[in-house]
Amino acid sequence: MKKFKKGVVVKTVLSLVALGGIVALAILAPNAVLILKTLRKMNARKAKQQEIQIATAIQRLEKKGHLVISRKGRKPMVILSESGRDLLGKYKTKDIRVSQKVPWDGKWRAVAFDISEGERSKRTLVRDVLKRCGFVYFQRSVWITPFPCDEVIASLREILNIENQIAYIVIEKIDTDEVLRKRFSL
Repeated sequence: MKKFKKGVVVKTVLSLVALGGIVALAILAPNAVLILKTLRKMNARKAKQQEIQIATAIQRLEKKGHLVISRKGRKPMVILSESGRDLLGKYKTKDIRVSQKVPWDGKWRAVAFDISEGERSKRTLVRDVLKRCGFVYFQRSVWITPFPCDEVIASLREILNIENQIAYIVIEKIDTDEVLRKRFSL
């Protein structure tokens, strides 16, 4: 019996809860197969094992404080907690990349951000994504790359809800860019 890849169930559960805001899940409402259908079409033989995987993931997420499960009347409700939103952000930003195959157009791209200490997990996540995308630390929350990356920054803004806390700047010239040119082999 084939299991889901590590993280797929957790990411899907978190995404569905975030999408609906409040969703009754399969573990609490056995007739609700929304998550099962979303993950993939299954034949009857695999369905039970995968339902157990989903139920286990939901219980684990609740135990770790990423989901809050409550009852509204007879209906079980699942709400994404703040730590759940942070975890979902980590999953969603995992695949963000910048194409470094385009020829350099002579412009530098800078990203500056000012994310408060209270949102340290978001700040750390932004830094990790920028590093993974090949940005170089320039100075105090300013990162530089020669590659166009406006889509990456737009994704970060949306996923992490940091619209006014991150700026994308296109720079024509940096008078001391020799080190950067060397770093990016330009």
